[in-house]
Amino acid sequence: MASYGGFLRKAPSARLKAWLEKRGVATPDNFDWQSAGRGTAFVTDINAMIDDLPALKQDQLKAELDHLASLSNDKELLAAEQICLPLNIDLEGHEGEQDVILMLAVEHPTAL
Repeated sequence: MASYGGFLRKAPSARLKAWLEKRGVATPDNFDWQSAGRGTAFVTDINAMIDDLPALKQDQLKAELDHLASLSNDKELLAAEQICLPLNIDLEGHEGEQDVILMLAVEHPTAL
């Protein structure tokens, strides 16, 4: 399984969908965002959507997901808080570190 699997499973559905769509990954209207309790099947389904893209785009997205997953920890969140404060990026009310990282990737990519 991909090293970013845990990141995908913990990411809030709406934010993950926004990230995928911003990167050109079509998400079917009937996609099950709670697939099998967000286990291996969920990650497999996300990978299947990415695998429908050209090989270079697949590699880019998977590398970005690996990078985002590596940023999803307490140390990196502290750094995000320090970077976001002077930029007036509000980090309050997010659903965990995956939500913060995906929000930054979608709305403030240069902050990452």
